[in-house]
Amino acid sequence: MRTRTIEVTVYEYQELSIEAKELVRARYRETVLECEWWTSTFADAMECGKRLGINIREDHGQAIYFNGFSSQGDGACFSGSYLRPETGVSATTSIAEYAPQDDELRKLAERLDALQARYRGSVWAKVEHTGRGCHEYSVTIECQAEADDGSGDAIDLTSEDEATLAQSLRDFMRWIYRQLEREYVARLSDESIEEDIEADARWFYKDGRRAPDEE
Repeated sequence: MRTRTIEVTVYEYQELSIEAKELVRARYRETVLECEWWTSTFADAMECGKRLGINIREDHGQAIYFNGFSSQGDGACFSGSYLRPETGVSATTSIAEYAPQDDELRKLAERLDALQARYRGSVWAKVEHTGRGCHEYSVTIECQAEADDGSGDAIDLTSEDEATLAQSLRDFMRWIYRQLEREYVARLSDESIEEDIEADARWFYKDGRRAPDEE
């Protein structure tokens, strides 16, 4: 058997031509979303929910349901419950401490605090994912409050307040979806892909094909 040794020059990513770099990034994009990239976004959403008084329930390892990000009907939702935060601190104050730059969450917290104030902090809600779709209208929301006579009996909210609470919970689901969409877009950006490439410290042929790892 005849053999011969050929020397081939390999390059770091930054040494490649513009066209070769595009090919490398395209290949990386094919696999960059194979991991559970939403984990940190879920954790942040659950912390924000907790500070608002929204408890996102985890069912069979799944806390937040979503699909996206380019079709009608895309969105995010969850099952869980809503109660006034038990920390003794208002939702508005708690959110301001955790996410001081997020005006959307601040306004949502203010709306929930005002609603609780009208019912002496006794408003609660139950949220259940219907299993049909993954957007804010893929849930049922049951809202009630307790009577202020000390009996502990449940009373119905006014239709306006019930609509306000249901809308607030759905607004939070929309907020979660937008955070997921931002993370998705960011991970597919050229800047993020190039960070992954540089971290891998790979070598490439001139045309952008990946060279074998050294043994």
